[in-house]
Amino acid sequence: MKSFMLEWREGKIHERQDKLETDLKSMRGEVSVWNNELRENIEMTKSTNTKIETLVEAKLLENVEHKVEDSVKGLREDMDEKLEIEKLRSNLVFHGVKEPGVVNLEEMIKHPDMEMIEEILKDGLRLDATRHLLEVQRIGKYEAGKVRPLRVVVKTQEGRAMILKRAKDLREVESFKKIFISPDLTRKQQQADKVLREKLKKFKEDGHQNMTIRGGKIIKSMPGQKVEILFQPLN
Repeated sequence: MKSFMLEWREGKIHERQDKLETDLKSMRGEVSVWNNELRENIEMTKSTNTKIETLVEAKLLENVEHKVEDSVKGLREDMDEKLEIEKLRSNLVFHGVKEPGVVNLEEMIKHPDMEMIEEILKDGLRLDATRHLLEVQRIGKYEAGKVRPLRVVVKTQEGRAMILKRAKDLREVESFKKIFISPDLTRKQQQADKVLREKLKKFKEDGHQNMTIRGGKIIKSMPGQKVEILFQPLN
């Protein structure tokens, strides 16, 4: 009886051992699969990180390149603007000067536009035109019924400043009161000047007085020769 029970127990122990070994093998197999999957995930993560780093570096490089391009473009635009300002610094623009009809320039000693500007300087501003005028030219394409501005090239900066200073005197002369004179501005300066003039008009509508545009600002004259800056565009 004891022998039978012992054999039975030993058989059960062997069965358990076999099952444990089988389970252990199965677990080892699953662990091996997990390890393989983990290695694959690690490699994939490394590859993804590398791609992400590459993309980030590429994006950063692209941003830097864009900033450099913008900076170079800005510098070039600033340089072009300064060159254009220098080119126009001896010029004035006369607005409202009536255009001559059809003329035969071959039969004329002097262009009618030049004669008209000489008359404006002599009779309207009391200046010797021969000392100041160098060249005159209409601005823009001719359109019937439209009066184009006249670009006037002045010989010296002093003469240009004198003409601008006396420009307001044209209001006192009946034949010239609709003519006004302005500096020859670049397109960028024209846009800024338009903003200033629109703002000045709004101030006047609101009741402000003693105002003028000076040095790219709208200023108001105050008692004691003081001035107040009413408006200055942001650069």
